[in-house]
Amino acid sequence: MSQMPEMELYDFVALRGLHLSVFCIAIYFAFVAKQKGIAFLYDKRFKLNSDDNIKLVSYWVTFGVIFVLLLGFDKINYAIITADLDYMFRRRLFYLVKVWIVLMFLASIYALHSLRGCPFSKSTRLIFYIYISIATLSFVQLVLRGYLHTDILMPAYRVFNAVHNVLISITLLSYPAKELYQSYRIRTG
Repeated sequence: MSQMPEMELYDFVALRGLHLSVFCIAIYFAFVAKQKGIAFLYDKRFKLNSDDNIKLVSYWVTFGVIFVLLLGFDKINYAIITADLDYMFRRRLFYLVKVWIVLMFLASIYALHSLRGCPFSKSTRLIFYIYISIATLSFVQLVLRGYLHTDILMPAYRVFNAVHNVLISITLLSYPAKELYQSYRIRTG
């Protein structure tokens, strides 16, 4: 079994920052769920009659899908990268699976919003656009690295990976930070 390739430091820091922000948001979700329950996510009796309710449901549905995605994505990548397969086949499989998982992620967000009858919030829309760009760049890498055998976009791909992790972290942290600030302002009055 081969070793995982080394990551660039900035990419590693951005990925661990994303994991840390998701962990912090999961703790925040536990407090929100304790206050409001989690029925507001799936129960149609919880009406989405205000912009705040729409943002709340849309954000937590999107976060739940991202949480599930991050739980399995690293393990799938590790399994593919360390698999005892032909080098080019392994490279093609890596990018193909990455494109497929991101597209399934996007379809899950859309389906869960449709099932709940909830429009996308601004943060969900931004996350959706970021992941569309990830799928596009991964497909380009599949063609370039998997079939044309060129690494011409590899430096840009690594930087984009780090930037996307930072953007997702900031977007995910913005809603809980805004909510905590508003509750602080209400308490201090």
